[in-house]
Amino acid sequence: MMKEKNPNVLLCTVPQRIGNRANSNSNNVNFPPPLAILSLFDWMDKFGYSGDFYDIHLLLPSNDEIYNHITSVAPDVVGLSAVVGQAYKQTKLISSIVRSASPDALIIVGGNMALSANVLLKKTDIDVCALGDGENTLIEIIKYRKKYGNSIITKELLKIKGIAFLNEDGEMEFTGWGVNNSNKDNQFPDYELLSKGLLDHPELIDHYFGDGKKNNLFQSNPKAYEPNRKPRMAHVTTSKGCVATCSFCKQLTKLRAFDLTPFEDHLIELKNKYDVQFVQVLDENFGGLKQHSLEVARILHKHDFLWKSGWRVNSFTLEEVKFLTECGWTDIDATIETFSSKILKIMDKRITVEEIRTAIKNYADCGVLSTLSPPHADMLIGNPGETDETIIESGRHLGKVACELDFPLPITDPRWVVTTPGTHMFAYAQLIGVVGTEVDDVEEFLLFISDKSASWEAFVNLTGESIKTVEFWPYLLQFACTRAYYDNMKKKMKNKGESVVKSNRNFITLFKSVKDYKFKLHHPRSYFEKMMKTLAKSYLFYLIPTTSVPYIYNILQNFNYFQVVFFNIIILSKKFPFFRIQWKIKDNYKLNNKCTIRIDEPEALRRINNKLMSEGPQQKTKSGRNQQIIYSGSRNLGY
Repeated sequence: MMKEKNPNVLLCTVPQRIGNRANSNSNNVNFPPPLAILSLFDWMDKFGYSGDFYDIHLLLPSNDEIYNHITSVAPDVVGLSAVVGQAYKQTKLISSIVRSASPDALIIVGGNMALSANVLLKKTDIDVCALGDGENTLIEIIKYRKKYGNSIITKELLKIKGIAFLNEDGEMEFTGWGVNNSNKDNQFPDYELLSKGLLDHPELIDHYFGDGKKNNLFQSNPKAYEPNRKPRMAHVTTSKGCVATCSFCKQLTKLRAFDLTPFEDHLIELKNKYDVQFVQVLDENFGGLKQHSLEVARILHKHDFLWKSGWRVNSFTLEEVKFLTECGWTDIDATIETFSSKILKIMDKRITVEEIRTAIKNYADCGVLSTLSPPHADMLIGNPGETDETIIESGRHLGKVACELDFPLPITDPRWVVTTPGTHMFAYAQLIGVVGTEVDDVEEFLLFISDKSASWEAFVNLTGESIKTVEFWPYLLQFACTRAYYDNMKKKMKNKGESVVKSNRNFITLFKSVKDYKFKLHHPRSYFEKMMKTLAKSYLFYLIPTTSVPYIYNILQNFNYFQVVFFNIIILSKKFPFFRIQWKIKDNYKLNNKCTIRIDEPEALRRINNKLMSEGPQQKTKSGRNQQIIYSGSRNLGY
């Protein structure tokens, strides 16, 4: 009897942000490897299955190239890894190409995008959404495909843990979250497999490494410039999950550590085979498992790596920070977005302003850079509950801390908080009616945030404040920071018997920066933004009397809004098409979905949502109820 043939499996990446990405041929492109897909291949091998890899994310092929490759492979199962919630447009497009090229293929999507299962299953060519850890789920899907083909047999699919699919009645079924794997599984990149996924462009593998010596993450460490130090930088992950429940973030797994024996073996391979001596640790919560993180540092130091990571500010003491820096810790992605105590509570950060200040001081004492450290401060604005007062509070704290630590004046170029499905913030948007609950409504929202980063372009105003107020916040943050910085600088100088002397060069700098900025008729707001940003961080602004500052803020806010409205009218009128080439501030979604509710009490958004849920209507359809279960599980580490 002939042995039944195993299904032909093809796993693909989905581009995260096509429009905002640098050209894949650029030397500046640097992406972490798709660890989820690599883990799937490793798990398939344990069960005697194999498959092909197609790195669409890095190759950025044309639609015809995708079609031709799918046709040549003729897969029975196609897995799409969409790791960000802003990848809906790309996921929908690629699934339609796959369906056209291979009509009988079973198409699966995993990653954060799969949280919007009801939309994906009803509005795209996706057959199955994988939720949670997908290794065991994929094996069961392969077995199912081998036995039943591409047909949807509800009673059999219900036996597979970690999937959502449509039953014969068109209702979405959800079988619960995928099962966690052992921490002893291999979680480290196979670069030979990654290279195969690049087809006839294996040279693009360099974009998974990067140049550590040219990377500003390491430029503060003298060891980065050692003549014998090899420049390549690699990405590694030593744990999975997070301890926090931040309102704008989603978690699909509990915090757990990986076995460090294969980690050390991987580091040796990186150093000896790929000339790597710089490492970026991608753990979502480095320091959440403190002893594990300290051991990671020891291993990295043992093999002479310079490295960086992210962490929560209350994870390590000063002595532990000193130890980490001695182990080559150079740069920190600190998980700090605001200095407002109110917003910290609403975000559910579970840290305090004082802990933030202490952490920054610890960084500075140990000579470690931080994304929050001046001159460039990593701030996040636009959370529910945000007001002029919270923005000013953040700016004042930032300016004061910078002055106390003898940092240069911080330059605030804040990111806008982005609402994505599966987060407390998205739940809040639906509960107050800014985002609808019907499939068409959610798809409209997903299309709106598709292919966008954490910028104003993707921002949804859930603050209860007017657009006029909100649009001024980036400048207001810098204004408040500048005044606090020089105010505290003046006090320091006075205590030392010195004075802050500023010459007419301040005026010259201001006007020269504006004069040198090339005025473009097709992008007039850029000229205004340059002027406002220059003024905001200039010592000239500090010379304005304190009593006059509120009036100045009001004048500048109205001036800002006037020019926004004016140019938007020109754009919408379509009378001057050259104005529309690069400049777009609002679209219909922003205009038609307004929030009228203000959060005054500093209470965690998850608690606010619980109150709203208890008072609101319940989902009537099976699809709607299962979708809510998926969203809730992603916010509460549901398995």
